[in-house]
Amino acid sequence: MTAKEERPDQVEEAKKSRDEEILKPIEKVLDGIPEKKRAELKAVFRSILFQGPLPPPDVLREYYEIDPDLSKIIKELPAKEQEHRHRMNEGSLDLKKYQTRTERIEIILGQVFAFLICSFIIGAGTYIVGKGQPIMGGLLTLGGLAGLASVFILGRKPIEKKSPVSDPR
Repeated sequence: MTAKEERPDQVEEAKKSRDEEILKPIEKVLDGIPEKKRAELKAVFRSILFQGPLPPPDVLREYYEIDPDLSKIIKELPAKEQEHRHRMNEGSLDLKKYQTRTERIEIILGQVFAFLICSFIIGAGTYIVGKGQPIMGGLLTLGGLAGLASVFILGRKPIEKKSPVSDPR
């Protein structure tokens, strides 16, 4: 006998032992039930467990016996799922790139406008000093310089994002 000839017998034995293993705990529960009902319940309790994207070859063969297209569909499902995951990951990466770019633009615009506002305030303070109000012009200029310094100092510190989920209340 060759290995190919022995293989179907081994598969059948493995199926029987698997079925017995699954049904063993169920037998204890079904002790007081009539035989006809017991057979129906065993059929309901029987299950096939496997890991991975495809069922075992013997199960796939059984699907093929039911409908040849069914096994083809089952074989195509993992590839379609992987393709879908790749598309979703690409979309997620594109979104992260977009968010990073917009955050950078927002930071730069914020600094530019803060600089323009502070420059205007310093210019206004200098103008007021030139018009004969040194105290008021000095305070305005000093406030503009303090604002400008704070923008460049605090603008470089990373902002801590608070999670909306972790609210201690």
